[in-house]
Amino acid sequence: MLQRLHAAQQGAVPQADLRFARYRAIYPNRQFAEWVEHNHCPVNDQLCEEAVWFRQTMLLGSREDMDQIAGGIRKIQRQAGILAQNGT
Repeated sequence: MLQRLHAAQQGAVPQADLRFARYRAIYPNRQFAEWVEHNHCPVNDQLCEEAVWFRQTMLLGSREDMDQIAGGIRKIQRQAGILAQNGT
């Protein structure tokens, strides 16, 4: 599941799904290539790579849990320059 989500963030899910005959019958290679070109969104791709992702269940905790999550995000923001330099 997480691999598929990551693939979706990278725009790879439709390409991977092309291996299925039913998908190919609906979307021929030419049409798929046009779709990929038309939906190329580099700014969105960068946002997906740099975002902090949470599963919905992680946000069902107590107020204290939410405060800890918010604190963690603030810590990441404060250290963003160092993280970018280290490539992490």
